[in-house]
Amino acid sequence: MTRYYDSGKKMADINFSEDGSAAYAILYYQNGALAAEGKYISQAKDSVWRYYSYYSKTLSLEESFSQGIKHGESRVFYDNGEVAQIITWENDIKHGPWKQYYEDSSVRLVTLYNNGQLDGRYQIYNKDGILIIDGIYDSDLKTGTWIYYLDDGTVDFELVYIDGVLQNEEVMEEKRASS
Repeated sequence: MTRYYDSGKKMADINFSEDGSAAYAILYYQNGALAAEGKYISQAKDSVWRYYSYYSKTLSLEESFSQGIKHGESRVFYDNGEVAQIITWENDIKHGPWKQYYEDSSVRLVTLYNNGQLDGRYQIYNKDGILIIDGIYDSDLKTGTWIYYLDDGTVDFELVYIDGVLQNEEVMEEKRASS
């Protein structure tokens, strides 16, 4: 089946299985460029879906579905094709590793989701691969000592949290005053 915009440009090509229970769809922007492609089973997204940038025409997002629910890795891409971010989903909830990358594919952020909440070590790196923020989340709340580093890797300052509440606000105030 082919669908068209009012302008006459192709909107979608949909190829159905013989029994009609599954279909592979290719979707287009109004300018004719590829917008997305993926599989439907019983009218719900299933398997890997790929989405393309309107402007650069490159792959911009790849998501895994199971019966219409996000399940597995979602990957966001830079225009140069490198992975910008990977988030793991389980039954439509963020669950598992979350990683971000710079355009040169070096690591920017590493952390974990547990049942939709940040949970565990949270680390951010600069473009040179040097750790610049290191802390812990517990059920979406900052906890313990968060260490902030300068770009050369030396400690700049530390903030202490209990159940998401900053305990040494004077350190934050001092940093604000000096910047």
